[in-house]
Amino acid sequence: RPHAVVFPFPSLGHIIPMMHLSCRLEALGFLITFVNTEHNHLRILHAWRARRIPLPEEHEVHINMVGLPDANMPSLETINVFEAIMSTDRLRGAFERMIGKLVESQSCPPVCIIADGFLSWTQDIAQEFSLQWAVFWASSAATSLISMHIPDLMERGLAPLKGTLFSFAAENEHSYISFIDGMPTISSSDLPTSIARQDQYDPGFRHRIERIQRVKRADWIFANTFMALEHNELRAMQGRVQNKLLPVGPVLSLGFLEISDGTADIEITIDDSVEDDRCIDWLDRQGALSVLYVSFGSIAHLSGRQLEQVAQGLEACSYPFLWVIRNELVQTMSADVRNAFTEKVRGRSLVIPSAPARVLKHPSLGAFVTHCGWNSTLEGISVGLPMLCWPCFADQMLNCRYIVKEWRIGIEFAKAATGLVDKSEVERVVRAVLEGDQGRQIRRR
Repeated sequence: RPHAVVFPFPSLGHIIPMMHLSCRLEALGFLITFVNTEHNHLRILHAWRARRIPLPEEHEVHINMVGLPDANMPSLETINVFEAIMSTDRLRGAFERMIGKLVESQSCPPVCIIADGFLSWTQDIAQEFSLQWAVFWASSAATSLISMHIPDLMERGLAPLKGTLFSFAAENEHSYISFIDGMPTISSSDLPTSIARQDQYDPGFRHRIERIQRVKRADWIFANTFMALEHNELRAMQGRVQNKLLPVGPVLSLGFLEISDGTADIEITIDDSVEDDRCIDWLDRQGALSVLYVSFGSIAHLSGRQLEQVAQGLEACSYPFLWVIRNELVQTMSADVRNAFTEKVRGRSLVIPSAPARVLKHPSLGAFVTHCGWNSTLEGISVGLPMLCWPCFADQMLNCRYIVKEWRIGIEFAKAATGLVDKSEVERVVRAVLEGDQGRQIRRR
């Protein structure tokens, strides 16, 4: 068996698709060493035991879960994305020692490292031990293309934009970008926030450019997308990376994709609550295409004032809804609004902190309010759910642009002059999809 070491960025949205990729590789005959930070490794094991999810060895699959000591790393829940990316460099020593021990193994030394695109420093370790180095790109091909064109955007005065990884500054001049081969004309407001720079000394912006240059030198680039979805973008990207690109998406669970070829599929979660049965039981009692599913992902942050508008809009539209919202976000709403909302939607709603991805396949769902993260976008496309788009940061604005204008399978919420999406807009968009012809057209597409 060839042995591959798989190392995701330590965030759930990156760990999950790389585990699904590992399961596919294992089915093709690979032995996999799957590397997490010790913190995430222990959280996953704890959740598996609490929810009685079978461990890899119980699946009889050759995936060895390993936790790297991460005592010097800050908690990824309390720092911003750039700090999280930079802090992973502190794992270099432990990862290098682990690879060294595996290489010295007489039984089955590794032949390659498959690393998340955010962990570009692993290239040095692959070279040190003469291993192939492959990169897993967790975003769309369009996002990759823009990242690779940052020097061209800078040359034309279109980058960097003022702002942070979480938002662009209001004073940026609006412009259109039409020169990127393989992509439609987009607005500067569609660009990923990774193209933002706080000031000329911002080390994060320089780091992102250096990381992209490293990725282009990988032996292979695995892209979590597929030709039928991003044909033009993938062809253009191939030209940028000397045909080393392999579209392997959508990298979702086999059960989600309704593929049953005997390949084992391992569920990754850090949630030790048992909400799955309650959630599915509740959906089973609802009518077909009647339920609105609302989820803003595991990282995106909405203010308490904005969440209050969401709650009041959901209350006004009178449809049953399943709202997955993290507990810390619930607490940002005022107690009065929260209590009134809970009372008024009692009996036609379920509000829970987490839900399994498979709920998106449930026949009762009629539409999906999403932050447009790439994993959620692929899931929504795979099950044919109309998407109600609420992008927050990173690549989500670009994903939203494609969902709404290129693929025409969703609608975007419009912000008011206050910068908030008000409750009337929430109600309008929900009704347009669940009641109107627009929703039916989207489902057909």
